[in-house]
Amino acid sequence: MFKPLFSYCTAVALAVPIMVSASEPVAVKVPAKAAAVQKARATLAPEDTAAARLLGLVLDTYVPKTLHEEKGVPWLGGKRSIKISKVGQAKLTSDEQTITVSFPLRAVLAGNVDTNIVLLQIKAACRAEFTAPAAIKLAVDFTKKPLQVGTVIDVVVPPVTADCDGYQLPVQPLLQAVIEQQKPKWQTDIQQQIADGLMVLGI
Repeated sequence: MFKPLFSYCTAVALAVPIMVSASEPVAVKVPAKAAAVQKARATLAPEDTAAARLLGLVLDTYVPKTLHEEKGVPWLGGKRSIKISKVGQAKLTSDEQTITVSFPLRAVLAGNVDTNIVLLQIKAACRAEFTAPAAIKLAVDFTKKPLQVGTVIDVVVPPVTADCDGYQLPVQPLLQAVIEQQKPKWQTDIQQQIADGLMVLGI
C-alpha cells in the first residue's frame, strides 16, 4: 500500500502564503545573457535546490520500498520468486510541466528449474539479480482545476541471466514482462496519492 502523500501538517505548511512588500518599485536592468541563465534556472529545478530536495524526500518517503513480490510461481518445471524493490535515495529534476523522480530499482529472482533446454536436462537452483535506473515522470496540467497529474514510470531492464548451478539462463524477457505487468498499478497508485494530496491543498 502506498502511504498518503501529504499529511495535514504538510498541507498547512505548503498552504501558508508568503507576503513581500516594497515602498517603491525598483527597476533592475539584467543583461541578456544573465537573463537567459536566470530563465533556465527558473524552468529547471536541479536536485541540489532546497525545494527539489524537499519534494524528492516527500515522494521518496511515500513510494514503498518493496514495489512487487511474488512467491511460488510455477516456472520451467519448478517454482520461482521475484522481488522488486526501490533502493537508494530518490533524486528529483523538473521543468515547467514535468517532475521526474529517479531512483535505483533492484530485482531479485530465485527459484529452481527441472526441465530440458536445448537437449540438456537442467535440475538446479537458480538466482539472478540486477539494479537499474527507474524514473517516475509526473506531467502536471496547470490549465485544469483541480490540477491534473499524469504518471509514467520508465524502467529499462538490462541483459541479465540466472545462474543455475553454472548454467546461464536468460531471464531478461521474464523480468521485463513482470515489470511491464506491474507498471500500470504503480502508476495508478502514485497518481491517486498525488490527487489526494492536491485535494487536501485545495488545488
